[in-house]
Amino acid sequence: MNLKISCGLAVCGSLLVSLSLFGAVRSQKTQDPEGARLIESIPEPALFGVYCAACHDQDGKGGGPVARSLKVTAPDLTRIAARNGGTFPLARIQSGHLG
Repeated sequence: MNLKISCGLAVCGSLLVSLSLFGAVRSQKTQDPEGARLIESIPEPALFGVYCAACHDQDGKGGGPVARSLKVTAPDLTRIAARNGGTFPLARIQSGHLG
């Protein structure tokens, strides 16, 4: 896999993990400013729209407007757990390996 694709997958994986973990972080009440969101003013759907939807589309299924020009198929983000025996592979996603 070339470096450009690997970096793109790593960035996408990192964003996916950040968005998926946000619910757990938000549900914890903390007085520690280190636990606060880095970008309080931007909701997660907007971040997904800016960083992910071009390839994965707004529904996360891989049909975004840029997907046709990719050399690899943009993965269907809604099926990650299903492709992994029903368990979301958090450690693998955090390491940059999607799916």
